[in-house]
Amino acid sequence: MDPGENPISYALLKIWKGDATPVLLGALWIADTGAAGFFPTSSAGSEGADWEGIWNHRQLAARINYGKADVPWNARSWFDYWLQQISGMSGIMFESELTGNYEEIQNKMAKM
Repeated sequence: MDPGENPISYALLKIWKGDATPVLLGALWIADTGAAGFFPTSSAGSEGADWEGIWNHRQLAARINYGKADVPWNARSWFDYWLQQISGMSGIMFESELTGNYEEIQNKMAKM
C-alpha cells in the first residue's frame, strides 16, 4: 500500500542486550493511507530483517482479522495497540511516537 505524501507516524524499536545497552532494530511506521511497515536498521543485520518479517506477518494477520470481522482496516488502532502491548516484553521497547517523511526515515534506518 502506498504511504502517500503526508508525513508518516513511526516509533523506534529497541531491544536491551546483556550489557544493558539498547540496540536500535528499526522503526515501525504507519501512514494516513492505511499503509504500515517496518524499516530495519542496517546495523541490526539479520535480527532487523527478522523483525521486518514479524511486523509484515502481524500486519497481514490483522488485516485478515479486520476483514473477517467486516471492519475497515485501521492502521492507527493497530499501531497504537502494538506500541502499548510490546514495550517491556523480553527487553523490547518502543520509544515515543514521532512523525517524518517516509523516504527520509527509510533512508535514515538503512544508514544506521
